[in-house]
Amino acid sequence: MESADAEESVESAESAESAPAGALEARAGGAARGAPPENHTTPRPPSPPNQNRALRTIPPRWLHALVLCVATLPFLYVAAAIASDFFQGTRFLGSNPIKEAEHFTGKWTLRFLALSLVVTPAVRLLRAGWLIRYRRTFGLIAFAYACTHLVIYAALDVELTWRDMVEDVAKRLYITIGMMALALLVPLAVTSTKGWIRRLGNRRWSALHRLVYASAVLGLVHYWMSVKKDVTEPAIFALVFAVLLGWRVRRWAGARHRSGVPGTA
Repeated sequence: MESADAEESVESAESAESAPAGALEARAGGAARGAPPENHTTPRPPSPPNQNRALRTIPPRWLHALVLCVATLPFLYVAAAIASDFFQGTRFLGSNPIKEAEHFTGKWTLRFLALSLVVTPAVRLLRAGWLIRYRRTFGLIAFAYACTHLVIYAALDVELTWRDMVEDVAKRLYITIGMMALALLVPLAVTSTKGWIRRLGNRRWSALHRLVYASAVLGLVHYWMSVKKDVTEPAIFALVFAVLLGWRVRRWAGARHRSGVPGTA
């Protein structure tokens, strides 16, 4: 959901990549004007390897389809497990299949949100610009799992009793926080297309899509509050998000310190 931000990094990387070529042409022109006689030409040292070449790596076309297929597996599993537990009497999801299905889809929402936030550091640290497209992909998958989480809650937990749902949202703080986390993802999913990037402009679009940070934090708080005893998994998620958001804060602070202009993450 932060593809414009990422596109900036690609553009800057591409411009950095083109700079050596221009510099070589300039040096070549200077050599022609002030060059010694041909029989005294000094051999030029070999050019160092282009460290930005990795940014131009084109991944195989099937990789994106494979990512989507793998991302669908948890959804297929929970759908099949719910059907089996309800109609066949199995216990794939334990003694309380509805709650387990809610936790299952909620955790996959957080995993894909974390993956979407991993992409930017990975692009910069691994110099793998081709990873950028997966940030939007993972963000949209996270939104799909969040919607599945909501559908399970609304259809199976409160059985589409809207009054119960409203009372839950009003009385149970962790449900209120979860609804806020999902609501913040809605505009990000809607405006994830290139057309919306053009309509909003890069600056406003990037500012809007920083809501993903708030959504991730609220989703984590929602999960932590919904766990009554063992908080090991919420603590692991908290550590992951702390590292990912801390990396962005540090980079933003570094850019602000160097140039006085707020950095982007």
